[in-house]
Amino acid sequence: RLLDGEAVVVIQGSAEVLGLNGVGSRVLTLLDGRTSLRSAVEQLVSEYEVEPARLTDEVLAFGAELAAAGIVEPSEPLASEAAPVAVTP
Repeated sequence: RLLDGEAVVVIQGSAEVLGLNGVGSRVLTLLDGRTSLRSAVEQLVSEYEVEPARLTDEVLAFGAELAAAGIVEPSEPLASEAAPVAVTP
């Protein structure tokens, strides 16, 4: 859920609640299962002043954390820049 522009995510298995800042919320919004990781990074580069290589590394690391927590499910290994990442229902 988005509250005041920030995502609140409930990890059902552990009943943990995570609050994501604006950037984390935007990344999670872009990882919708239809948008490739490459497209998400390109969009974020246009929105934020950051080096594309650094942003790619950070989005991959964040995606891996989200996948480990069961929040997203990669459709392909996260190392692939073209892989769409789907949010699990």
